[in-house]
Amino acid sequence: MSDMDRLRQVIETNFRLNALQTRELSAQVKGELSEVNGGLTEMSVSLRALGAKVEGLGAKVEGLGQTFKSSMHQQLDRDQETLTALREILDNSVDLHKTAADHERRIRKLEDRAS
Repeated sequence: MSDMDRLRQVIETNFRLNALQTRELSAQVKGELSEVNGGLTEMSVSLRALGAKVEGLGAKVEGLGQTFKSSMHQQLDRDQETLTALREILDNSVDLHKTAADHERRIRKLEDRAS
């Protein structure tokens, strides 16, 4: 075999080996990319489900906040009503004490006159 034939054979062998290796690498990369794509698709589905859960929880928290706010307003209204009633009782109590004191003074005056 001549040097030229040997060099051609080296080039041809290397070319075929490179082509074969490229095909094998391409098949391997394609398979692994397919797995990665499958994993990403699963993650996407999971993230969508997670997003839906987060939205649902957000709605629940918002509803709870509205319920809490409404409850606090109702309690505040009842507390204000209670304070108004207590003020009325206190005002009437003061009036009753004044009236009782006036009656006591009148009774003493009448008793003093009678004696």
